[in-house]
Amino acid sequence: MQVTLCEFDELCLNDRLHLIWAVGTSLHRIQTFKQTYLLYSVYGFYVEVVIGYNGKVASVSNAVAFEESNRLNKYLVDIDLKDLGI
Repeated sequence: MQVTLCEFDELCLNDRLHLIWAVGTSLHRIQTFKQTYLLYSVYGFYVEVVIGYNGKVASVSNAVAFEESNRLNKYLVDIDLKDLGI
């Protein structure tokens, strides 16, 4: 069952994560000292999964869906178009 961005936003975090893991395409990952950001494509929109760390324990704090390309800027810095054959 395909969902829209609005329908995705209405899901609880657990259901969002199950959907991402089931049908999402992993696009990029950014690791910082306190958080990891995972970028996915899901049914034509993007989802950013934020994983926070508290000591040795990691937990997903959010999964935010968006369509705006300007929100991809922090990921594009790390992508080399040569690696994509462009």
